[in-house]
Amino acid sequence: MDVEPDAEDVRPTTLTRMALDIAEGVAYLHSQHLIHRDIACRNCLVGPDRTVKIGDFGLTREVTKNDAEGYYRFTRNYFQFDEFPNL
Repeated sequence: MDVEPDAEDVRPTTLTRMALDIAEGVAYLHSQHLIHRDIACRNCLVGPDRTVKIGDFGLTREVTKNDAEGYYRFTRNYFQFDEFPNL
């Protein structure tokens, strides 16, 4: 696999833009009532201009109004702030 010579010299602003591209893609999917279920680096396609697109929709599921309430699961936080006095 060929890697660009400056592939490791990604600026924080570029990484932030890439993260925003992913977040916007997920928001779009959710607006279409779709849950990707496998957002990972291996499923993010990076273009020459370093824009990111989400790929691999094999685990995507449509969430209808009827099953939306049962789909999401929330768990309690495992750590409390008093456990980390230096934060």
